[in-house]
Amino acid sequence: MKMDGKTVVVTGAASGIGLATAEAMVQAGATVIMADLALEKGRAEAERLRAAGHDARCEQLDVSSPESVTSFARRVLAQGEVHVLVNCAGWGKPRPSSTTNLIFGIASSTSISWVRFGWHVPCLSR
Repeated sequence: MKMDGKTVVVTGAASGIGLATAEAMVQAGATVIMADLALEKGRAEAERLRAAGHDARCEQLDVSSPESVTSFARRVLAQGEVHVLVNCAGWGKPRPSSTTNLIFGIASSTSISWVRFGWHVPCLSR
């Protein structure tokens, strides 16, 4: 797959599946905007990718916050077109406790919040 000339946003890109996705996209030639709540870790990973000759940067994004998603979308779209969005952001470290339902609720809402808050905002604001 060739992604030359394409801009890809990957959420949850500071680690795990999001980072692996960002790595695959830059190796395919894409410019990757890595988005994660863990900004310093994301920036370190973006720097590692740049040191290897790839085009990557990281911006902070909290996909559970409509304000953060809206701000991120506006900043990114002001810099140009986004061709691909890959949502790998999520949260979930279930522990047996009385807060299991709360944790599940947070994890569930985090997984869909980009679609609910973010995807529609940039489409409507263009």
